[in-house]
Amino acid sequence: TLLTYFGEETKPCGNCDLCLSPVELEDGTTAARKILSAVHRTGQRYGALHIIDILLGTVTAKVATAGHDSLPTFGAGADRGKDEWRSLIRQLVAAGFLILDVRNYGGLAITGPGLTLLGGETSFSYRKDAVLKAVPRKAKGPGASASDLTATENELFNRLRELRLALSRERQVPAYV
Repeated sequence: TLLTYFGEETKPCGNCDLCLSPVELEDGTTAARKILSAVHRTGQRYGALHIIDILLGTVTAKVATAGHDSLPTFGAGADRGKDEWRSLIRQLVAAGFLILDVRNYGGLAITGPGLTLLGGETSFSYRKDAVLKAVPRKAKGPGASASDLTATENELFNRLRELRLALSRERQVPAYV
C-alpha cells in the first residue's frame, strides 16, 4: 500500500511475512458489488458509515432524510456485521476500487477499476479479519505476588513492606512514593 501510494510497484520478495505465509483470501465480489452499488446509488457523496447504515438497513435521520431507505441496496447487507462492512470498504479503498474523495468531505467515490467490478467484469478477494480471543490474566491483588514465595522470602518481603511504611510515614508521603 505504501509503495503504491508513491507510485512504485513491488513483486513478491520471498523474505517478508506476507511472502512466507500469505494470508487466506476469500471471494468478496458479491459484497463488493453491494458496496459499490450503494455508493453509486447515493451519488458518491457519502462516507463509509452512511453506506454501512444503508447496507444494514438501519434507518437513521440522515438515511431517511436523503430517501436512501427506499434504495434497492437498503438492507441488502444485513447478513454481515458493521465491522465486516467497514473492513470490506477499507480493503476496497486499499485495492483501488474506491477512493475517499477529500474534496467532497470524505465521501466515497468509485474509480475506473471499481466500475469494472460493479459491471461484473472482474472479481474481488479480501482478507477476512482475524478475531483474537482474549487471554485470561492472573488476578492481581494484595498478596498475589507473595503467593509464589518461599517462607523465608515471604518473611523478607513483609519486613520490606514494614520498612517502606515506616519510611513513608517519616517523610509524610504515601507508601507507594
